Amino acid sequence: MFSGLKETILKLNSDISNVANQERAKQLRKKLLKWGGILLGVGLLGVFTCFILFAVFGITMVANFNGGFPVLIFIPFFLIIPFALVVACGAVLLKLGLSILIAGATTKFIDNSLNQRCSCGNMISSKDKFCPKCGKPVKKFCPKCNYENESESQFCSNCGEKLN
Repeated sequence: MFSGLKETILKLNSDISNVANQERAKQLRKKLLKWGGILLGVGLLGVFTCFILFAVFGITMVANFNGGFPVLIFIPFFLIIPFALVVACGAVLLKLGLSILIAGATTKFIDNSLNQRCSCGNMISSKDKFCPKCGKPVKKFCPKCNYENESESQFCSNCGEKLN
């Protein structure tokens, strides 16, 4: 049931840098978290209600035991099973939705910490002074103290001087 969904998530997570994949991943994540939460809540509410009914019917039936077998005591007990399946489906959907969230956040973290990207989307190494694709400077040097700053910096991280 969930194998096709797992494959889709794996495909989306494998190329999370693709903007189209990011949007599809966000939409799928929203749906999975929404429906997983709803199913989990409804299922837990149903299991809890059945447990309470089973306990109440059980005490009532045993107190009013007239020699016949109280069949009604098992109705809430057997209703717990479908609600438990709803809980399991909700938990699986939540897990799959969170796996998209975690993979996306992890990919972004890895890109930012290990690899750097230029604003054009091209990967740049720490040795590059200019982007090999668009030619944009990767680092800005402070005119006052000659400190090497990130290209997005507006002010020097070392002395606070305004950067060009």
